[in-house]
Amino acid sequence: MPCEHPPPPDPPNLWSRATLSCVNSNAYTSEQLAMRRKAEILNYKGNKNPLTKKQQWSRNVKGNGPLGKKVWATQNILGSNPNVFNLQQVGNTLILCPKTPSCVSEIEIDISTIATNTGGNNWSIVENKTIEKCQILTIRDDITLTVGVGFILTVNGTINNNGIIFNNDTINNNGTINTNNQFNNNGGTIYNNTGGIIYNNNGGIIDSNTGATIYNYTGGIIYNTIASEFYSAGIIYNYTGGIIYNTISSIIENEFGGTIENQIGGIIYNNTGSTIDNNVATINNNGNLFSPTPLDIGCGIGTIIGIITGNFPINACS
Repeated sequence: MPCEHPPPPDPPNLWSRATLSCVNSNAYTSEQLAMRRKAEILNYKGNKNPLTKKQQWSRNVKGNGPLGKKVWATQNILGSNPNVFNLQQVGNTLILCPKTPSCVSEIEIDISTIATNTGGNNWSIVENKTIEKCQILTIRDDITLTVGVGFILTVNGTINNNGIIFNNDTINNNGTINTNNQFNNNGGTIYNNTGGIIYNNNGGIIDSNTGATIYNYTGGIIYNTIASEFYSAGIIYNYTGGIIYNTISSIIENEFGGTIENQIGGIIYNNTGSTIDNNVATINNNGNLFSPTPLDIGCGIGTIIGIITGNFPINACS
């Protein structure tokens, strides 16, 4: 005998006590039907609880909701916090790009996890490798690590280099590279990306050889500090928002056809007692080159040897 009722809607708009001879009673549970009824009841205008425009505005200015006013600092009787979002800070300026969360714990990795032993204490990267965030690779003082031609090393974590690194192709730095000994860029390319930091520490040498290139992008920072030497016969591009600190009796040697391109918005600080030696090379400064720097106490003198071209060769100490 044919069903006397029309096919029900799917899902059925029914109270749980309603029955139809053509409806499978197991198709919808009582919980599903209850949720369906609740959703439909709340769709009626009289059952909604909307905020008035004044209430919405009040919530927004108090910082509630997606349109609320952001508060970057707080202060009360218990103390003050000038950086409630833990943003990256350069001097007195907060970088509004959100800082990636800090690592809960850092993991030491062995060089064998990214490189292949080629005999003795020599290791080579022969496929694209990544040092992940929160990973630390420490290169011993007797170790040599080579990035092979055609391969990329991406650093999202940290390298502590106490040995020697030869870069023959590409290093993408999104994390931290500490050079405590020697870092040779042999015709390769180093991308120091936003948030990336390269420290050339006491006694460290970064040697960017002929045909090599270092790109320091917005938010990238290179620290050359404490009697370190930064040799360049290649090209260094310091882009808008990129910063190079030459500090505390350190030296940047730009030699024999080398080029430093400090582009509009880029910053180079040559601090007290430090030297930029431009020897048969080019420094084209269209950004900000401070020597001495406004950061120096007492406005001391940093030394620049050679000719600097560009629209804004040197900014006086303020």
